[in-house]
Formats: sequence, C-alpha cells, structure tokens
Amino acid sequence: MEKLYVLAGKARSGKDTTAKLLAQLYTSKGKKVIKLSYGFYPKYYGSLLLGWDLSEETKPRTELQSIAIESRKTNPGFIVRRMTEDINVLQKYADIIIITDARMPEEVKMPKEKFKDVITIKVERPNFESPLTKEQKNNPIETALDNFQNYDYIIQNDGSLLELENKINEIVHNN
Repeated sequence: MEKLYVLAGKARSGKDTTAKLLAQLYTSKGKKVIKLSYGFYPKYYGSLLLGWDLSEETKPRTELQSIAIESRKTNPGFIVRRMTEDINVLQKYADIIIITDARMPEEVKMPKEKFKDVITIKVERPNFESPLTKEQKNNPIETALDNFQNYDYIIQNDGSLLELENKINEIVHNN
C-alpha cells in the first residue's frame, strides 16, 4: 500500500463522491484502489437484524446509528480494530486504500498510529440543509467529530463537481 486515505464528515457532505473521485484519479494512473467503510459493519449487522436489503432507498438510518453506537458500547474499539485487521490483509493487494466514512475521533486517529503514508481529509458542505431528522443530526455518529480538528486537509465541498475534483487533485499532487 502506497497511501491510505481517511475521509471524515457528516452525512451527505460528499465523502463518497470524494472517495469516488480519488479512486478514479488513482485508477487512471494504473493504481489498484480499494474503498473500505467503517459503516460496513453496522450495515452488515443491520441487514442481518432488520432484514434490510442494503439499498440506500430503504436505509434505516436511525436503526443503523443505534447499531453503530451500541456496538461501540458493547465492544469499545471493535470497529477500529476490525478495520485495522482488514487493512493489514488488503494492503498487500492494493496501492491505495480509501476509508470513506470516519465518524469518530478514533477512526481518524487509528490509521495514523498503525500505518504509514496516511492522509486524513474532512469533507465539509457548508450551507447544506441535511435531510436527516433532528434526532439523527444529534446522534453521536453525526456529532462526534464536531470539535475534532486534527486533519491533514479540510475540503469545502461548496462548488461544482469539477471544483471538488480540482481540490482532490491538488491534495494528491502535494502528496
């Protein structure tokens, strides 16, 4: 693995779009890219527990937030340790790994502690009115990083897709 990117931000801030653009950029350079998600584990459990089909259209966000919080209470550090294990296996097969959805401080900090060449990026979408309910917006999954500032880069996702792509290109060029 040459680089590990960790993307953080609130729901609908542009993390997945940023990951997609990063992946396209590196793929066009002949690099093998793997995208991982901390949310994979709560989503998988949600599919088992709720019979959810994993589609975005039927996503039970409140229930998934609850599963994510409860799994962290039941087994502190579980999701971060599981991601570390996944990266330890996959780093031999990928040039670039992108974690698309850090939502807790330890999810940003851990990769820096465990791996080399880690770039952390917070994606912010100012003036965006989130479609989440008040309860969902106030869930720790959405608020835990509100005061966290230890990122390598903060991208303001406040323009066109081309502008976002240019910001990503600049980060890649500088690293």
